[in-house]
Formats: sequence, structure tokens, C-alpha cells
Amino acid sequence: MPDVNPILTLAWRGWRLKAMTRNAHIDRESGMNAISKVRVEMTVVLGATEMPVRQLLKMGRGAVIDLDAGHDDEVRIYANGELVALGEIMIVGDRIGVSITRMVSEEEL
Repeated sequence: MPDVNPILTLAWRGWRLKAMTRNAHIDRESGMNAISKVRVEMTVVLGATEMPVRQLLKMGRGAVIDLDAGHDDEVRIYANGELVALGEIMIVGDRIGVSITRMVSEEEL
């Protein structure tokens, strides 16, 4: 990786996303304002499974994929591919949502 001197460095620390500035003339508040518009891809994983390609190719409409999770298990919540929280599925009107039940600390990863 090239040696760069970024103005802002982002780091997950438990529940909070912290902005650390390398240059003293950029204060913490303006650093947080600068990152507040950064988009984060959120992914919720219900469960997982493995299967041979031939089984996948035979699947059609109505096929059921058996996951390694039970109906009461927490779902895993990822931010840009990093596990950050666990949660439970919620129905919000005609949409599906996720209620965070607990944050995952760096020590648990």
C-alpha cells in the first residue's frame, strides 16, 4: 500500500465510529462533519449454507434453501463487510427491518 497521509482515518470502536485527524488544524467536529456523508453498505445475514453447484442449478421457483440458523437466532449485521452488531428481524408496516440487540466489540471478532 502506498504511503499516504490521509486527512481523516476512520476506526470502529464498539458502538461509535470515531474520526481521527492527522493534521492539527482540522478539529474533531469538522472531521466528523466531513465523514457524515460517507455511505456505508449495510448487510444483514440470516444464515448460511453450502451446497454442490449441481444442486443449485436444479433449483427453481419455490425451492427452499435450508440455512444454519433457527427462527429465534439473531441475525448478523455487517457494515462494509465488517461484523458490527447482532439483531432480530422486525416487520415494519409492509417492510422488513432489523432491531439491533447488541453491538459486537473488537474483542469478539
